Amino acid sequence: TPGGKLIILMRDGQTTGGYPRILQLSEKSSNHLAQRTFGDTVHFKLTS
Repeated sequence: TPGGKLIILMRDGQTTGGYPRILQLSEKSSNHLAQRTFGDTVHFKLTS
């Protein structure tokens, strides 16, 4: 966002809209993220 906030689109999110994709989560990580609630702090770790 213009304010620097991260937008996370889950499986049901739109596939178009001009959002740059900066990462893609594994299925396990996506399932874990889906259990979080709004306002939770989330940390990402780059892997290959």
